[in-house]
Amino acid sequence: MVVEQSISNHFFDWIQIAGLTCLACFYIARWAMLHIQGVKVIVIDENRTTTQVLVDLLLMACILLWGATVFAYAWPLQTLADPSSLNRVFLDMILIKVLGALTVATGLIIYVLALLAFGQSWRVGIDRHKPGPLVTQGVFSWTRNPIYVSVELLIFGTFLLEGRMTHLVFALLIVGITHALILREERFLVDTYSQAYREYAQRVGRYLDWHIIKRQLRDTFRS
Repeated sequence: MVVEQSISNHFFDWIQIAGLTCLACFYIARWAMLHIQGVKVIVIDENRTTTQVLVDLLLMACILLWGATVFAYAWPLQTLADPSSLNRVFLDMILIKVLGALTVATGLIIYVLALLAFGQSWRVGIDRHKPGPLVTQGVFSWTRNPIYVSVELLIFGTFLLEGRMTHLVFALLIVGITHALILREERFLVDTYSQAYREYAQRVGRYLDWHIIKRQLRDTFRS
């Protein structure tokens, strides 16, 4: 029984590592493809305030620390020292871990669909000079922010797989920061695309719109 539980835990540990690795590989592959096509993906918004710069840096730091934490515990290296209250595992049920694995897989699928739907409009940062056309098709008809949604699903999925308070803290921090970034980007999108974006925002929710998803799935099965 102990051996079976150890094998099961290692299996779910590797799912965490695989999810994080796939996320990085998809990102690098898509960036390289667009770079070859002459598209500048990584953009630094020169109009950011000092507070916005600090928020962006905080998000980067949280994501890097979260990634390091995932590898540290899932490898398992356990090289990261944190307080015992955060280190403690308080979710350790097989059904919860299965749900976490499904959440990670869903996040990766949405991430790939978003990158494909973006086409040459994908940017990391706000591009005020060459923003590209407004994308509303594909996975963008389910959610206005599929990239953010996919990353948040992946992070919450690793929390369910690991069950540690450390992962939950990172998940809540990153969700809060990305929400602030989404609101900032929405102001830019309204200024850039005007009425087209306002109409799009009225049709599609900021995060996952379950009514649209169910309707599209129903239409797909009927056809």
